[in-house]
Amino acid sequence: LDVVFTQLQGKPLLLRNDQTLGNQWLRIKLSGKTGNLEGIGSVLKLKSGNVTQWRLVTGTRSYLSQSETVATFGLGAESNEAELSVLWPDGTEQVLFVSEFRTTLVIDKP
Repeated sequence: LDVVFTQLQGKPLLLRNDQTLGNQWLRIKLSGKTGNLEGIGSVLKLKSGNVTQWRLVTGTRSYLSQSETVATFGLGAESNEAELSVLWPDGTEQVLFVSEFRTTLVIDKP
């Protein structure tokens, strides 16, 4: 995962990740049906082993910024299965069990 920072009255700053650790990861892309097509405002909860991670899907993080709406979870070296909960902005909740990692999982709103 690479990161680009903008700086007030300065050049953009690129932090490039060249590591090849081989750890597990999972990216989640939400797909809404109408209006909110990227699931902005949704809350993702991923449980893997005894670790729980949360992500809030937003399109921005701060003033004059933009962020991708795909959520990335780092899972370390050993992950065999995870439980993913999606709480959509309208209150709809989905629970999925994930056993495939190092991929982007697209989840359609029910």
